[in-house]
Amino acid sequence: MSVLVRLLADSPLLPQNRKASISFKISNKGGDLLSGTPYIVVRRPPSSEPALYAVFDEISIPPSGEATLSVDLDLIGLEGEIEVEASYESEGKVLASDSRRFYVYSEGPPIHVAFVWHFHQAPQFRPSGVYKDEWPFLHVYNGSFYGYKGGPYSVHVQLHQRVPGWRDVDHFSPSLLEQWVNAVERGYRTAEISVPPGDARVLAVKEVLDSARAIAAEGGAELLGSVYAHTILGFLLQESEKRGIGRLARFLISWELQEGLRIVQQVLGNRPRGVWTPEMFWHMHLVKIYRESGVEYTVLC
Repeated sequence: MSVLVRLLADSPLLPQNRKASISFKISNKGGDLLSGTPYIVVRRPPSSEPALYAVFDEISIPPSGEATLSVDLDLIGLEGEIEVEASYESEGKVLASDSRRFYVYSEGPPIHVAFVWHFHQAPQFRPSGVYKDEWPFLHVYNGSFYGYKGGPYSVHVQLHQRVPGWRDVDHFSPSLLEQWVNAVERGYRTAEISVPPGDARVLAVKEVLDSARAIAAEGGAELLGSVYAHTILGFLLQESEKRGIGRLARFLISWELQEGLRIVQQVLGNRPRGVWTPEMFWHMHLVKIYRESGVEYTVLC
């Protein structure tokens, strides 16, 4: 005789203040007809005593057949970890069972979670305008994401298009945006290649840039700003104070921040209310700099 019981669950979490639906499947792997009684027992570990149980009517399962059963359990009075065991019994003998731990939680105020995406490439061009690396563009059109085309920047805007109503926080660094705009308008070149504006690689950049603008315009993303090129602000402020040039550093950071916010607004259409503070390095001088620039909040990452 070969029989298998398997609990089915979408989540290990069960709400306390409403009925929880528990399902399990019984599979007859043998060649004989099975008849027996399915049941579910709920226990509070480490106790082995039942806290709840549900007994089903006797069912018969043909050879190679299976049956799926469900029950709604009232979990009021239970909280924390529980063990749910589903069994199939015949003539006082348990033929098969399966058990799983769940956590019963009481619902409180909703937790608001912000998903923040950080897209940055440092300025890769030399004073001559020639690019030393193609990273700002490679991550647009070059990738191997199953079910998506292009690289991670392209995948991100495709996710927005596939999930209407999804809203997140997007940080496109000013230096990345500037390189995209320059490529769309003039193409780009490295020491080895020259890529004109009509090239498929540049058109892929234009498509992502246009999509990012549309997402921002439709309210699909809260835009984050930043200084132009991912300067580690806290470190710069700390070291400049040690060397007696703190005032100059604060002036330069303020200028770079205003320039970064201007670029984001010019390229994507909205002036950010918040900014990205790079590399988890904070300094209290940033409070005044941000406030005077009209920044309302920061993400420290």
